[in-house]
Amino acid sequence: MVKRDMNHYHTGRLRKLSLLISDVLLINLSILIYNWLFLDFTLFDMGAGIPIVLVITCSITTFTFYMFDLYSEWKRKSIKKLVLTVSIAVVTSYLIAIASTMIYQPLLYTKGSILAFFAIQLLLLGLFRSIYWFVGRRTSGNKRVLVIGANKEADLETIYKLLNHTQGWLELESYLSAYEKPMLHYYLKKADVIVLCPSLTREEKKEIMCICSSRGLEVIMVPELEELLIQKSSLQQLDDMPVLSIKPFGITNTQSFIKRIFDILVASMLLIISSPVLLILFVLIPLTSKGSALFKQERLGEYEKPYLLYKFRSMVNDAEKQTGPVLASDKDPRITPIGSFIRSTRLDELPQLFNVLKGEMSLIGPRPEREFFINQFKSDTPNYAHRMAIKPGLTGLAQILSNYSTSVENKLRFDLLYIRNYSFFLDLKILFQTVAVVLQRDQAGGVKETEKGLKDQIQVIANEEKKNVKSLTQIQ
Repeated sequence: MVKRDMNHYHTGRLRKLSLLISDVLLINLSILIYNWLFLDFTLFDMGAGIPIVLVITCSITTFTFYMFDLYSEWKRKSIKKLVLTVSIAVVTSYLIAIASTMIYQPLLYTKGSILAFFAIQLLLLGLFRSIYWFVGRRTSGNKRVLVIGANKEADLETIYKLLNHTQGWLELESYLSAYEKPMLHYYLKKADVIVLCPSLTREEKKEIMCICSSRGLEVIMVPELEELLIQKSSLQQLDDMPVLSIKPFGITNTQSFIKRIFDILVASMLLIISSPVLLILFVLIPLTSKGSALFKQERLGEYEKPYLLYKFRSMVNDAEKQTGPVLASDKDPRITPIGSFIRSTRLDELPQLFNVLKGEMSLIGPRPEREFFINQFKSDTPNYAHRMAIKPGLTGLAQILSNYSTSVENKLRFDLLYIRNYSFFLDLKILFQTVAVVLQRDQAGGVKETEKGLKDQIQVIANEEKKNVKSLTQIQ
């Protein structure tokens, strides 16, 4: 088992290294193609300065790709999202290269030439990553999945997410109820991947995981709080006994200081850049719907300390006057036409940059909530309070990896993962990837009232149970 884990670790590092080397080669190839296509003038009019430019260009592009998580595992993700992310990463590299001309004088070449160069680079890198993805799906796709659960109704969400996932990677083979465990060994022969539903007890998960591990099968499961706690634990020793040292959720004073300096610098810069948009929305929102442009609402911050959060108003004035505190839903009638646009593009969040400067929020962290909903969530999810160990953020891991309508429990898992794995570079990556999320407007809806195709999923389970009974009869 240890040998298999080490092989997986080395394979992951080799994959990242091979992608990095491929990107550097393709960037150099982009320069050669450019000079071959445009013979009337050269891209770099600096002679011996070309090696320096190559180093800077490769550094900018590979750094941007790292920030957009393009060196992580893209298996089982969408090709559409991959191409979009590569495109945004290359465009970002182009903008950084343009900005670098103001600092490093030898890079002062024409905007047209650098735009053409990055267009070629986008074509080559996008094509290579797409081929890499399709080859990966061909060699590692079409995995047969066995879903094991204990509650048919509760397990529908897991099955829905499996069937709604990127096509061609995971295919639902069977569903097995926990009470049909005598069938387990029979169905394991037909599966490549095992998905354990949250409805299973801890003991049932342990038993099934041990069986799957002995058979070399991959297991997918939703992590519990204690498993997230153990993730960053350190191995220590008490006398002759190995123990795990588990730290509570939170960040150190040094990390908090670095995070604060980063917040002040970036928030100030973003306010300066976005000031024209801020002025336009301050005028446009009151003109299109009755009420002020700015919306203030009390939220709970670090350690549940209350503060006033600023947002651009995206709903009709006094939207909750009759209903009281209510979460926004998908296609909520209270959302104004311009409100729908600024919510989907996250422009309604811009005034929160002032909350960041005041120290009430951070750029990156769990999203702030109202006391009414926090008390509700804490009642339904006992571990919810752990996310209040740091300042709330304008964006966060849950915002880039989930949808607006993702359940509270799954968003909480992302928030706790962020706190547990916090680093300065993680904040940088989340900030870069927020740009990609903003451009994917389908992630910014409300809380969905129904899941599309739920009846179909119920029918899938019913059909699988019939197959189970039939197979069991054949075995007996």
